[in-house]
Amino acid sequence: MKRNKQFLASVLAGLLIALEGCGSSSVDAPALPEAAQSPALAAQPLAASLAVASYGDVAEDAWYAADVAYVTEHGIMDAAAEDSFLPGENAIRLVIAEGLWRAAGKPAAGKSAGFPDMDAASVDWAAEKGVTNGYDDGRFHGDDPVTREQFAAMLWRAADKPEPEADALGSFPDWRDISAYALNAAIWAQENGIINGRDNGMFDAKANVTRAEVAAILHRYLTGPGAADASGDHTSVVYFTSDISAEGLVAVYEALG
Repeated sequence: MKRNKQFLASVLAGLLIALEGCGSSSVDAPALPEAAQSPALAAQPLAASLAVASYGDVAEDAWYAADVAYVTEHGIMDAAAEDSFLPGENAIRLVIAEGLWRAAGKPAAGKSAGFPDMDAASVDWAAEKGVTNGYDDGRFHGDDPVTREQFAAMLWRAADKPEPEADALGSFPDWRDISAYALNAAIWAQENGIINGRDNGMFDAKANVTRAEVAAILHRYLTGPGAADASGDHTSVVYFTSDISAEGLVAVYEALG
């Protein structure tokens, strides 16, 4: 063990000397667009850029690019086809159940949901937690599209149904079109900056939610106010030390295991 520490110390010391010899004590990361500066993405600009570049249908300047990068690098959503994210396609029930389950840390359900058309741990968890249920025919119908109000309700249930502020009721011009079961969810989502109106400011409750919208909404849900309480803290943690001697770095190594 002592020999390993000495070896590590010599390697780290050599690295420090090499950096000093190059006349550089720090490396500036490339600046990110403002939309991409979430706590997790700001520390990983290269990873975000690579995540977007892996899709042939996600432009780097697309409004949802940073969101797609976030859900990709955190393993919350996958490609919909080879090298494609398909941002404009409708999101389906299985993808959303899977994304919420992954964001929650892939918890195991106590039992199978018993859907004859679906055998997935994510769906078992979603059904047990009450995030989503089956249809009247007893099936899950994982390939069915999800409306914006349905998605809001699923997020709200995953967050344990937090109480919204009553005075936000009329914030969406078309709030009367939102179904009763999803109204509190829509109000809560808007209050917390999770779901915004579309270009016309409307909530558009009955319209299908796209994969790009799901990526953006999940990104806000996981990094916005109350994110740790809703689904666990997914923010990257960065440690700093003022002692950059070989001994100091060995101490960091031992402290972090």
